[in-house]
Amino acid sequence: MKKIYTYITFVALAALSFGCAKEIDTAQDEILSQDALAKLGEGTTVTVTLNVPESVDTKTALGSKTGSSYPVKWSNGDNELVSLNGSAPTASNKDSDTQISATFKPASGLSVYNFLYRGDAGQDNQVTIPSAQTYYANDFDSAAMPMYAASASRSSAVTFSHLCALLKFSITGSKKIDSVTLTPVDDSKSLSGTFTIGKTGAGLLNGTLTPATGGGSVNFNFGGHIQLSSTPFVFYVAIPAGTYTGGLDVQILDNDQGHMNFKVLRDNNTITAGKVRELDTFAYEQVKDPTLKQIWNATTFQEFVTAVAGGEKNLNARLTPSAASIDLSGISFNSIDDYQGTFDGNG
Repeated sequence: MKKIYTYITFVALAALSFGCAKEIDTAQDEILSQDALAKLGEGTTVTVTLNVPESVDTKTALGSKTGSSYPVKWSNGDNELVSLNGSAPTASNKDSDTQISATFKPASGLSVYNFLYRGDAGQDNQVTIPSAQTYYANDFDSAAMPMYAASASRSSAVTFSHLCALLKFSITGSKKIDSVTLTPVDDSKSLSGTFTIGKTGAGLLNGTLTPATGGGSVNFNFGGHIQLSSTPFVFYVAIPAGTYTGGLDVQILDNDQGHMNFKVLRDNNTITAGKVRELDTFAYEQVKDPTLKQIWNATTFQEFVTAVAGGEKNLNARLTPSAASIDLSGISFNSIDDYQGTFDGNG
């Protein structure tokens, strides 16, 4: 029986356009847009071309801002994260910083061509946005920035588009910060979990995200304590596109049992996919709760146990988002009797 193979070659291009206005909780311009033009060939061979500036980055990334744009680039391993109608490539290769080639063997008789970057395995319209994102200097966690493209036929032009947006935070201060948690004020919204992507009547992906599972919050971890200074510390958090009525509650934890709570997107709260929202630079102002012990390692856990054993039976405790795993093999302690506080395992 004759075997038919469809070949897809990705040559990546994306420019993230950027505006000027800034805010923490006042109206401001959107910033980050991706424009990825793809042309499909004819017959059994299909070629998709997406141009991006040359890069030596090792992961999908924001490049250095040039004028009013940030470049988005393919990275090592991205060639294994593309799919066609839910099917992974049978062979793929990152040819260069600007090109990915992938070979697919789709089912015969395709009527639509739905492409995903970081789609869920075996699904043509489903993505999972992680509840924990990792800090990369001057970059975003690519696991939280899926993309899609759709074409009605092999000869049509398609455009790869983002499904999420980025929030750019800039913080000054003197403390060391541990992690950041974002939670929608509107508890019907989700920042993480599994999402389905809407389709047109013809079956083409339309970029509309609907949460299928998951919770409201996203935790952003720095992989260690970040020392703040008078020079703004910058990081990017990815969130699904949409309108967040009331904005987002933000909590920053430090390594000195302190925290800071504030809101963003309180006014201009519609976030467009493929945009960066640049927030005003703000100073970290520590607030301490003497009834709460934050735990991020074995030492702070031992301090909690010692305090409770010493009579602080009502002391509350919380594992910080960065404390995904704590090794207690070298710690010895007696059981805690008559504990009356709340231990939040951040589960």
